[in-house]
Amino acid sequence: MTSRRSFLGMLAALAVSGVVAPTVAGCTAEPGNVDTSDMNLITTDISEPQRTLIPADSNDAPGQTIINLVYSGLMYLDETGGAHYDLAESITQVDDTTYDVVIRDDAVFSDGSTVEAEDFVDTWNTAVRQSLLSAHHFEPIRGFHEGRKSMRGLKVTGPKTFRIELSRPTAGFLERLGYSVFFPMRSEDQDRLSDRGTDPIGSGPYVLASWEREKAVTLVQNSLQGAANAAE
Repeated sequence: MTSRRSFLGMLAALAVSGVVAPTVAGCTAEPGNVDTSDMNLITTDISEPQRTLIPADSNDAPGQTIINLVYSGLMYLDETGGAHYDLAESITQVDDTTYDVVIRDDAVFSDGSTVEAEDFVDTWNTAVRQSLLSAHHFEPIRGFHEGRKSMRGLKVTGPKTFRIELSRPTAGFLERLGYSVFFPMRSEDQDRLSDRGTDPIGSGPYVLASWEREKAVTLVQNSLQGAANAAE
């Protein structure tokens, strides 16, 4: 099995216009300009992201490539399409339409804040409530069509646990949880999507260091993810 981190490390070579991904372990940076003169770099040329870097509001390949490097989800999909736990410690299927999710204790965002159940539930509800571009992926969840602030099929049951109830049995739902649209953002960022669209705070193996429009994107390794990976 190829781990998500090693698989996405290979994807770094397929990123966006002038994307730069250091292979030096332990590097990290705050968003903004970064000195790459002393780094071992992977560079490639492709087009500019056409939308902002909000997981549920992107559908172009360059933007999705960055999102898949900067964010993580409950599951990850390997190069064969197989699904494996990522931020999830476990996902238990209670019956044909109900799933209980436990998030890893060591799951953190790149700013050091803890990834909690509320972050997932708030992010998914925001995508539906604001009709973001890829919100249709949440359609199987109970309450998707009801126009409420929160879907009835999502319930936080503890700091690190939540329940998903579907309106009907849905084939391959666990695999769907590896899609980028299901990646979490911090609950506090739900009212700051315009900021996070160009300055993302994710939980993936890389951090966005800078984005020079129509010129280059610079990504550096997320040292917090590196530390968690080393501890496994």
